[in-house]
Amino acid sequence: MYNRYCREHEVTLGEILASVIIVLLFILVGIVISNLVVNSIESNNEKYENAMRFSSDEQALFEYSMRTNVGNSLVNGTFKAVDNVFLDELKYGYMYVEKVKERYTLKTRIKQYEDSFGNKKTKVETYKEWDRVGADEYYNQKVTFMGIVFDSSKFDYSEFRHRLNLGEESVDSAYKNRIRGNYLYEESTIFNSVGDVRYLYNVVPAEVSGTIFAKLADNDISGVETKRISVYNKNIDELLLSIEKEAKIFLIVFWIFWIVGIGVFIFFFVRKRNRWADIVLKKNKE
Repeated sequence: MYNRYCREHEVTLGEILASVIIVLLFILVGIVISNLVVNSIESNNEKYENAMRFSSDEQALFEYSMRTNVGNSLVNGTFKAVDNVFLDELKYGYMYVEKVKERYTLKTRIKQYEDSFGNKKTKVETYKEWDRVGADEYYNQKVTFMGIVFDSSKFDYSEFRHRLNLGEESVDSAYKNRIRGNYLYEESTIFNSVGDVRYLYNVVPAEVSGTIFAKLADNDISGVETKRISVYNKNIDELLLSIEKEAKIFLIVFWIFWIVGIGVFIFFFVRKRNRWADIVLKKNKE
């Protein structure tokens, strides 16, 4: 049976030649696609390379550039909240706070099982689980950057958003007995009971340092591609380096998937009996 299986799946010379041609065609198409995408990425990245660059100690030049409509710029500096967000239970103020509420809930589910005779049966099972039931977000209104006050809504600080570690250093002393497992409980309970409520906090510090890519014009700054200006947790050189790596990462990922795809295609091509390849080869020999 094994010999019969091998004979039925024997790779012929015609299939080998056809497979080589298919591989070469796929590689050619892959080169064209990758070049098009890389050229697009590099063209898009030129605006970063050609942008004006300002460090945190060039405040006067930054203000002058806004007045003279310099255009696209990379600016590294420190953002400081003018009006910190304060909550009673937190010891310090923040640029942004998300207070997430969770409730301990009793739930039911249907579970399948087999009895001693192998019969499939179902039963209702109860269990308890913490559910997110809501969240309140608090934003500051004004922020200073490069010595100038801006509306905080201009900027996106997502890269600096993190979960606050709750403890004596971050929670007001009046609430410290409610801390358990990095959550702040509504009541100072020891064991979880149905209906209990607890909170976690996601915050952005009141002061962060980073780099923005923005348009300087009309005594103001604005986003180049989006309405809000992203604040990157990098200096200018690190940001440019990460942008340059995008094309390389794309090439690596693209060619891995492309080569695997070629291999899969050739496998199924050869596995299928392609008698036409032998016929074409035979005609060419004649």
